[in-house]
Amino acid sequence: MQTLGGGIISVRTPYLLPDGPPRRGRTRGRGRRGKAGAGSFPVLARLGIVSGVTPALCEEATLCALNNTFDEAADVFRRRGASLSAKRIRSISEKFADVSLRLRSREMQAYREGASVPAPVLTQQRVAVCLDGGRINIRTPKKGRLRADAVRHGFHANWREPKLFTVYTLDERGAKQADSPTLCDGTIAHPDDVFDLLAAALTSNDARHARELVFLADGAPWIWNRLDALIRQIGLPADAVRKILDFSHAVQHLSLVADLLPGLSRCKKSRWAKRMKRLLRSSADDFLAALERDIAGTRSKRLRAELHYFQKNREHIRYRDFVEANLPIGSGSIESAIRRVVNLRLKGAGMFWLKNNAEGFLHLRCQTKTGNWTPFFQKTLKFIEGGVS
Repeated sequence: MQTLGGGIISVRTPYLLPDGPPRRGRTRGRGRRGKAGAGSFPVLARLGIVSGVTPALCEEATLCALNNTFDEAADVFRRRGASLSAKRIRSISEKFADVSLRLRSREMQAYREGASVPAPVLTQQRVAVCLDGGRINIRTPKKGRLRADAVRHGFHANWREPKLFTVYTLDERGAKQADSPTLCDGTIAHPDDVFDLLAAALTSNDARHARELVFLADGAPWIWNRLDALIRQIGLPADAVRKILDFSHAVQHLSLVADLLPGLSRCKKSRWAKRMKRLLRSSADDFLAALERDIAGTRSKRLRAELHYFQKNREHIRYRDFVEANLPIGSGSIESAIRRVVNLRLKGAGMFWLKNNAEGFLHLRCQTKTGNWTPFFQKTLKFIEGGVS
């Protein structure tokens, strides 16, 4: 195994294979796992060894890979006098990410079985929950045999939407509490999966006994169509829940309406947008009445769609009532999370991710970018020491 200082220590320890019939399929090539499949080193697992490195080196390499490209991470270690290649750093970080996903799956299973014990983090608190999505380019290898003249398999690249949530507590003025821990996680899977993660996070932190739960999001149907089921799943009384459409998203749609209005100069469109923005802050009913009047008679499908957007969110745009109740009307927390977690590392020109690696790195960056890395790493290390290879 390799240490943080770059030294290599040789340890003789048993390698155990799973007890069972051999796996079916073609014979593995040289250097591959045998017929019984992958085994484990239980002694190394008890020491917290991941991918042949000590826990300290695993943490350093993983953090470096989470915040830099693999080549940049290798250069960081090179300047520190440690010889660790980009390929090695990638192997270490991807292995740790895979273990963390296995731990998350085990925790989700415990949640579904009702075996998890809630921690009183959100008990009697005013809680804000924000949801949003980003973009990641997922690489899917092409099927079939490698052509004789090809160096490696080709792949398909498709954009996928990673869906994230943040959970934090509010003070009496509606601002985020200074000492409030931020819960954050996400997935590139189906929207139902991110809501399962959110339900588990809220339940395990006792959101059922929260004083008030505020949901802030844009108008995406994948969010609003699942909130009622989530509220019932948590077991929170309906009168303790508020749903708020992010004000900046509402203003963006309002600006789009102004651009689409026919027969107005650029200056008049700007004045119209400012007037409607003030009306939106003061009265949702008056705003909708004015919007319906100004769009009446138009045949534009886009304008009609924007009108429908505000109409279906009538109860979510009562910003005057929300402000008077000392509630936030912006989802800056999740916007920041999308930028810091996704855009600054997982999204970029010419950057493609295998699905499982993207899921793992998304999960890890959610922890490190919200200040939860140390307890998260210690929890994962205990999971490894419990026998995970």
